[in-house]
Amino acid sequence: MEVRERLKWPFGLALASLSALVLSTGIHGQAGWAKPAFAGQTNAPAPPKPSAPFAVQTITNRLSGPWSVAFLPDGTFLVTEANGTLRIVRHDGVVSAPLS
Repeated sequence: MEVRERLKWPFGLALASLSALVLSTGIHGQAGWAKPAFAGQTNAPAPPKPSAPFAVQTITNRLSGPWSVAFLPDGTFLVTEANGTLRIVRHDGVVSAPLS
């Protein structure tokens, strides 16, 4: 038996065992049978007043994986993208070339 063949079996067994452990831990952690530490712990109070209504408005769809946004005083936004670029987006939807 080749060395490569002899190493496949223990590695595969270890990988299968690790996968089973991770899956069982995830299932156990999300189980609905967990008990609260004290009575009433999970009874969150109702908010004092309803949230203010809001509207969602799309400013632009020309970003590739927007990641984070910072609002500037003049009404523009600094937007980082998942690939690491930084862009300025104006309130009228104009997107700058990458700054970084």
